Amino acid sequence: MARGAQAATACGLVGLLIVQLFAAGYAAAYGETTLLGFTFRFEGVEYDPAADTSVWTYTVTGPGVDGPQFKDLSHWIMALCPQHTVLKASGRWERSARPDPHHGLVGIKWDEEVSKTGSRTFYFVLQGRWAVDAAVQIGVKAGTATASDVLPGPACRVDVCRVDYAVTTRSDWHFLKPGVYAAPALHVQLTGDGAVLLRFSGFGDAYYVADPGLSPPVVFEYSVGPTLDAAEALGWHTADQFNDLEVVVPRDAVRAGATVTVWLKALVTEAHRSSDYAGGGRVGIEPVCD
Repeated sequence: MARGAQAATACGLVGLLIVQLFAAGYAAAYGETTLLGFTFRFEGVEYDPAADTSVWTYTVTGPGVDGPQFKDLSHWIMALCPQHTVLKASGRWERSARPDPHHGLVGIKWDEEVSKTGSRTFYFVLQGRWAVDAAVQIGVKAGTATASDVLPGPACRVDVCRVDYAVTTRSDWHFLKPGVYAAPALHVQLTGDGAVLLRFSGFGDAYYVADPGLSPPVVFEYSVGPTLDAAEALGWHTADQFNDLEVVVPRDAVRAGATVTVWLKALVTEAHRSSDYAGGGRVGIEPVCD
């Protein structure tokens, strides 16, 4: 417990809101594999919303050994789905219509030699925005030898940016004695394919349920973090300050299933009656697609 905040054992929490910028174990889309001595690395994808195009970039690097052990790379191919429209690509390339005779793959093929002591960057441009599939088939050929493996590449589904909702709830507290109490309010689970912008509104102090005129409001302060220590480190906000707060949950975190947590700290004094107090607030959840 940080800086004297007590656990909320002396008050009963019914519900509120939560925000935590934490997501467990998201595997990054970037990856690489080594075939016939050559390293094939996915450098990433960039989406241009104005043109509605996505650029997929890869680097192929030779083993760096000049001798008979390795041959120069003669070509490589990446599988694509029928709905993928290739607008352009680097070097000498073709969009195959039937399975490649060496690998049985239909996709984009580069007949671009890469020296065993060199390196080359390849890219292609697709119409639209596509999700990343971590295991797209590739085939390569160097000399008479062929090999195959997987790399991150375009999935067969479009990259849908979803998550568009707001949550409103209420928390009831039963205070027994003066003190400073802190507890998480509510845990919001986020899933989808886009980043999320959180906006807070309507947060305030807790009012005396029986008769607000008989007891002053209990001052509530708010913070965000996966733990109480993290919320303390971020700092507590008054209701007015918290209602101006915006938080972006990254796309990778949302894809992994992010949990967002808002914490409450109640400042209870001798002037407050020992009874039920209520408060509430609203969290707007908006997708960030670009």
